[in-house]
Amino acid sequence: MEKLLPKLDIYHLLVFYYVCKEKSITAAANKLFLSQPTVTAHMKSLERSAQTKLFQIDKKKLTLSHAGEGLYHYAGEIFRQSMAADRFIELSKESNINIGVSSLLVLPVARAINNLSQQITNSVNLQVRFGESFTLVREVADSNIDVVIVPNFDFGINNLSHVRIADDVKLTFYASPSNPIFQKESIGWVDLADYPLILGTEESPMKKILTNKLVSEGLTSSPQFYLTSDNFEFFKTIVKNGNSISFALYEDIRDDVEKCSLKVLPLPSDICVDIDVITHRSHFDTLLVQEFIACVKNVWNSSVKQ
Repeated sequence: MEKLLPKLDIYHLLVFYYVCKEKSITAAANKLFLSQPTVTAHMKSLERSAQTKLFQIDKKKLTLSHAGEGLYHYAGEIFRQSMAADRFIELSKESNINIGVSSLLVLPVARAINNLSQQITNSVNLQVRFGESFTLVREVADSNIDVVIVPNFDFGINNLSHVRIADDVKLTFYASPSNPIFQKESIGWVDLADYPLILGTEESPMKKILTNKLVSEGLTSSPQFYLTSDNFEFFKTIVKNGNSISFALYEDIRDDVEKCSLKVLPLPSDICVDIDVITHRSHFDTLLVQEFIACVKNVWNSSVKQ
């Protein structure tokens, strides 16, 4: 007879996931707002159902058995799929949408959100978070964010849908007009190695993209990457008051260039990136996500792409 339901209780597995993640029954109980004896009872029930030892606790240290290590992987998948199912229902009701945005793309996404707010019902809440691309994409995989807009990159995460919204978007490198680099008769890519480059957080895809560009242009020493922050205005302030160099979409620094507080570096070639919208695969077809993707595409095609 075909087995229609698993013998392992799904809720037990979700509690087990938190115990493994926190490496502590007490910490898991606090996270789940359960008592410690309740969590312990769930774990004992799970072991009875599995008919094998999953973990042991020695001097308050939790150690997984070989079977426990394997089950933790499956419990994690069940947790992520359960979270995805919850978000799918919420999105299907058009109640709210959580949006993540690379700090590089603030202005065009702001325009897309303005357009979206004019097209959807008043009952929809938009929640926007700016941050580092790798972190945002991981949040999508865990169903904590519904969609993100980031530079195209191989993030190495499954269960995601990618939609290209812009190709070959040119990045503009800029510095303070008083930066010594402007004393050169001509500025090449290799000259950037002599100045601190502000590129965002340590994992930023742009750090990897720019490093590859500099190497391809003949750079032999490591570039001086520094400063971890996701605040674009802070980047500009640092550049205006020192010898650092950073980059942006030109429209984001246009006013500063026209006021002569920033100056564009006349580099011999362009560096361009493709821009993607990424969402969890199970959320891709929901109406609200599709409306948002359409708005971002329309804004980019009409006013952003150079």
